[in-house]
Amino acid sequence: MSEKYDLLIIGAGPGGYTAAIHAAQSGMSVALVEEREALGGTCANVGCIPSKALLHSTELYSDIASHGKKHGIIADNLHIDIKTLQERKDDVVNRLTKGVGTLMKHNKVTVLYGLGWIIDAHTVEIRSKQETTQVHCEKLLLATGSEVQGIPSIPFDGKNIISSDEALELRTIPKELVIIGAGVIGLELGSVWARLGSKVTLLEGMGEILPGWDKELARSARKEFEKQGLNFVLNARVSKAETQKKKVYLHTEDGGDAYVGDNVLVAVGRKPRLSGFNLESLDLAYTPGGRSLAVDENYQTSVENVYAIGDIIPGPMLAHKALEEAVVFIERINGVSSRLRQETIPNVVYTAPELASVGKTEEQLKEENIEYAKSKSLMSANGRSIAMDNTTGFVKVLASKANDRILGIHIFGPQASHLIAEAVSAMDFDSSSEDLRRIVHAHPTLSEVLKEASMGIIGKKVH
Repeated sequence: MSEKYDLLIIGAGPGGYTAAIHAAQSGMSVALVEEREALGGTCANVGCIPSKALLHSTELYSDIASHGKKHGIIADNLHIDIKTLQERKDDVVNRLTKGVGTLMKHNKVTVLYGLGWIIDAHTVEIRSKQETTQVHCEKLLLATGSEVQGIPSIPFDGKNIISSDEALELRTIPKELVIIGAGVIGLELGSVWARLGSKVTLLEGMGEILPGWDKELARSARKEFEKQGLNFVLNARVSKAETQKKKVYLHTEDGGDAYVGDNVLVAVGRKPRLSGFNLESLDLAYTPGGRSLAVDENYQTSVENVYAIGDIIPGPMLAHKALEEAVVFIERINGVSSRLRQETIPNVVYTAPELASVGKTEEQLKEENIEYAKSKSLMSANGRSIAMDNTTGFVKVLASKANDRILGIHIFGPQASHLIAEAVSAMDFDSSSEDLRRIVHAHPTLSEVLKEASMGIIGKKVH
């Protein structure tokens, strides 16, 4: 006789495992289905966590190599042991994925390893190497995440033409690395390998890096990254690739010179994972264009008692978005009318300096004919930033001219990923720039740059 659960979740990424924990804590019987041998999804295994581990290691190396003597740190024969660097990254991943497993045991969530093959809205077949079993559920939650987006004319070969998965696992440093796409993934992985000595060229099809971000922020970041050794070619649309003698030659639509690399990283984004587990058996409704599943305010799909969260529904493909959707989903099916405001979900690029953004960009405000006030405060005017010898960047606050409500905050500088949390909190509570500037900020801290920028809305900056 097969098992029956109150909630069955397909996908053990941040959305899936968070939903499992909250559901179990609310008294539901829960099963979590995961195809990988390790829990944590793309984020923990081949995304957020391993990339941040490599970014941190290489930033330490780069800082000491470039600025060590200035701080009195003399490191003779400084060099990188790529094997040890990768082993540390793997240890970080293993620690976190095992930690998710421990959380499942602690919360009495049943973990079923194998492919979750959907039979109907209440039945899923678990296909593992050892056996195939069926489980039943009252409610089914789809949290299958995303997968690498490729370019049809430039297929992956896993060796020379690679995705972000392989770029995280390289055991030798490419002499020349060409990256197609100067978005978040391209910039982060480009930074990693440039710090280790690769000649990195990023080909971006649009007129600026980080399409969709505030253009002033993106432009300032590009200029800084060029100083760090990253080479950018904008408006470069790649048409085909040829591999000859372990080199890849990329050709663009304009017929110009070919770009040559030992490796080519295709970093043009990710797409929802909506195939490979018999989703079509449910006959679900999709959003216009067919890219994502359509859901209502309770995250229910067009089929009763079938729900979806994370990368497979509309909104940015971010781990923290999926995680919060998981919380809201469980609360709503338990009668709590919580919500997640899409407009206050932050975006972050974990380069050095970092970039972080929440709310509207200047370009969006102009397009929507919204009158706004703007103020910028430079990191170079901040005491803590100067003490850290990390003065590149700024904070920009955009506020409504009509009522001073904060419309967007954009940060380029050290620890932007941490600073953005205050901006999100302010916007989530519909705060004004006055609210932000009246908060007492500890001194000396980088957060004071946010206060200074908000003070500039009324022309009363101190520094």
